[in-house]
Amino acid sequence: MSGMRERMARLERDATGMGTANHGRFLSEAMQALRDPAAVGDVDADEIEAPLRALRLLDALWGSSYADRPEPKVALNEIGGWLERRLLSTPGLKTAELLVELGWLKRLARHHEALRRESTGSGGRAPVARPATKSFGARMAEVERRRRAALAVAPRPVPSAVPAPAAKLPEAPAALPDEVAVQFAELGKAREERGRAADRVKRGKEPKDAQLGLTALEGVARGMRLVCSTTRTAGMGEVFERIRTTPGAQDWVCYASGMERRADGVVFVGRLSLTPTRRHDA
Repeated sequence: MSGMRERMARLERDATGMGTANHGRFLSEAMQALRDPAAVGDVDADEIEAPLRALRLLDALWGSSYADRPEPKVALNEIGGWLERRLLSTPGLKTAELLVELGWLKRLARHHEALRRESTGSGGRAPVARPATKSFGARMAEVERRRRAALAVAPRPVPSAVPAPAAKLPEAPAALPDEVAVQFAELGKAREERGRAADRVKRGKEPKDAQLGLTALEGVARGMRLVCSTTRTAGMGEVFERIRTTPGAQDWVCYASGMERRADGVVFVGRLSLTPTRRHDA
């Protein structure tokens, strides 16, 4: 019990300077990256990778439209710095435990934001008292090396005598629907690709093409896996804008149409829309 009290006391100290909405936003981004996804097929491998993925995402957000002003830069640097230091000090920290700590930091940050607003009597922006410079990310390779070394010696579960059969994804129906409600299979990856595309546009370069997985949510196609392209699927600009303006891990839905089956059997989506153009029956 004393260990839990010490952890909470540390989190309360750490959250003291995190009293802005920007801090809460970047904590949400880190938590979403941690959750994306256990569906990589290898849960043990993702136990190593998930915190690294969260740190890489925060690093990639620096200089993007998410952090193009002093206030969000200060907040991003403090959240990224906190995560980097946490992984360096405890490289074998379990992903589930880190997720709990980030969740508490977010709650405490909201508390400190409310206290700040109450004390200033204003709902405006908090003054930027610290320089908006980046002090995390340079030790990314060291963080990864330490984490892989720490978890490489962790005991692995003994497999059961009769392994459970692998879950089989539903096959695409013979006749593809005209339109189907979908979600990104890995919302964190979609956020990363949105950030990369925005960064390239900012530097006057054409966005690079990347494929993102989608999961159908309804009808005969329910559970079917599809793919879309960041440059060849129409409507991606509007979808990326929704991703940019949607903090946290909300389960918002978009609508896929213009589907065609490729030679390798994968169903490619020609258009994504934020609202349905047809009636959808479950």
